[in-house]
Amino acid sequence: MKARRELVPTVHDTIDDLTRAVEDVHKSVADLPLDLLGRLTSLETTLEPVRDGQARSIAAVYDLVRQVNARVRQLTTAAAR
Repeated sequence: MKARRELVPTVHDTIDDLTRAVEDVHKSVADLPLDLLGRLTSLETTLEPVRDGQARSIAAVYDLVRQVNARVRQLTTAAAR
């Protein structure tokens, strides 16, 4: 039982770390076409609202993943006692 209690935070911390890493990759990949389009055209100022909306959308998805993970952490911590 002690091993299970010690494993719970490790698993959830790993999920949080991986979520951050995947979010960073997602942001980088999503920015690539906008960066290219901004360099090749005169649309750079037009692209700012697109970038902002994209960043907010990506952040909302990964914030939700972190919220779910936090709730599951609470449940698994309580179950491991």
